[in-house]
This record gives sequence, C-alpha cells and structure tokens, in this order.
Amino acid sequence: PDEGGKPDEGGKPGKGSKNAYPGRCIILEFSEPRGALFGRVYRWYFHRVLPWLGRVVSRDRAAYDYLPRSVGEFPAPDQFAEMMRRAGFEQVRVKRLTFGVAYIYTGTKL
Repeated sequence: PDEGGKPDEGGKPGKGSKNAYPGRCIILEFSEPRGALFGRVYRWYFHRVLPWLGRVVSRDRAAYDYLPRSVGEFPAPDQFAEMMRRAGFEQVRVKRLTFGVAYIYTGTKL
C-alpha cells in the first residue's frame, strides 16, 4: 500500500487512508445504457454519430473517437462502487441518470 493513503494496484487502501484525505467524493461518469431499445439506439449514436459530429465541428479527424473507448473501459457501476469501498470510502452511493447514460458516484472519507 501507498504510504500517502492512496489505494495500491489491488485497490486496497494505503496506510492511514481513513484519515489521509477526509471529505466527500463526487464523480460524474458517462456510461452506456443497458436497455434493449434505448441502449441499442444510444450505442449507435454514441459510436457512430457523436465521433463523426466531433470530427465535423472540430475539423480534427481523431476528435471524440476516444470517448466511446474510454466509456467502454470504465468499470460497471457496481464494480466501481466496490472499488470506492476498497479505497476506504463509506456511504458509497450510485445514482443512474438519463436511463443510464451517466452515473453519479458519491462517497465519504472521514
């Protein structure tokens, strides 16, 4: 474990992490909805239309190509909540927004 209280590679809290960084953590993260119809339409938009629109508006061929990849690599909501708990956060909450397009993760460290 890291001496400064940060989690090690296994997600376990470092020494003193309970008190190293007291406060509240709030994370807003994009996700891909899981519903059959809305999820399918959203994935088409997110993987096809959004990157194309980003390229057109910014005139940068790579613009917005990273976003679907990074969202796809982010852990599932229940997995990320567990990672927060292992990192020493308490009162971890997960709130789904807009049919699962985004999530808000909150936790406290005392």
